Amino acid sequence: MQTHHTRAVVVHLKTMEDCKKLYEVRTKALEEARRNHDHEERIRIYKEETVYNPSDNKNTPEILKKLRTAYRGNTIEYLNDLYFQTMEKIRQADKENNINELLFNSQISLGLIEPLICYNYKHYNSFDIRGIAGIYKGLIYFSVNGIMGQLNNISDLINYFDELDFHKPHIEEAFERAKLSSKIYNSIKSKGDFQQSKLKKELDFDDGRFIASTVGYMIKAGKLEKYKVGKTTFLKLK
Repeated sequence: MQTHHTRAVVVHLKTMEDCKKLYEVRTKALEEARRNHDHEERIRIYKEETVYNPSDNKNTPEILKKLRTAYRGNTIEYLNDLYFQTMEKIRQADKENNINELLFNSQISLGLIEPLICYNYKHYNSFDIRGIAGIYKGLIYFSVNGIMGQLNNISDLINYFDELDFHKPHIEEAFERAKLSSKIYNSIKSKGDFQQSKLKKELDFDDGRFIASTVGYMIKAGKLEKYKVGKTTFLKLK
């Protein structure tokens, strides 16, 4: 990846608290330029970018340490744009049922979450994004594919950033879906084609809607196929 330095000011973002200070620093500089009637300085500040250069500490999850190495030295403005480009790739892959592409871009997007948070604190003094597709789509398809390492990585990131607390229920759901999808797969593998309506009893699992959604995701991920005999739906391994 080419490092992006246009109109950049180096700010060492050692902690998330450093990100939260960016808005105040920028606002004060703009206000001073306004008081001094310094139009050129105001334009310079508006265009000024911040280099993403976080420092690791003993509390930094191992996955975040690895992700940071891929993006250090770029500006948070550049990485913010890259985040939204990656989100579009995830949405397109989801639309096209290209789950491998979806998961590939979900992995890429995980390293863009921290600079995304910093960008929002710098420009808006808050972080209010509640639809991080790389997380909630990734959790669904990592879970039905049984990729537990990635579920644990996402869990570590969510637990590290307070700004991602709203995703904690999604983590719990993903681990539950991983267990359920494994049971569904193994039941069909051992017993052969299986009537979908009987899964609830077979699995001793009360939430029929969760079973149905998990089956749907497994079909989309290429783990299962369904077919009908009359009005009865059966599932088989793909």
